[in-house]
Amino acid sequence: LRDSDSSQKDGPEVLVLGGGGMALPMALLANHPSMQVHVVERDGLCIDLARRFFGASHARLLVEEADALAVVANSNFPENLTALIVDIDF
Repeated sequence: LRDSDSSQKDGPEVLVLGGGGMALPMALLANHPSMQVHVVERDGLCIDLARRFFGASHARLLVEEADALAVVANSNFPENLTALIVDIDF
């Protein structure tokens, strides 16, 4: 999740565990112009469909295909994390 390009990191950074159709991450980006949103989504098909059909693509959106619980267990968070949002269906 760590992005080496720090040129766009002026605003808050949010980590969303579970992206699904990416409605929440895209709403955050639309309403907070300086926010960086990192998403961890386990299902690659969901990521692909969200990009193709829902326009889930943005310069301030980083999507990683991985297990969100493993990310938490390994403390692999963005460097300047402001908020952690859990959007996982158990």
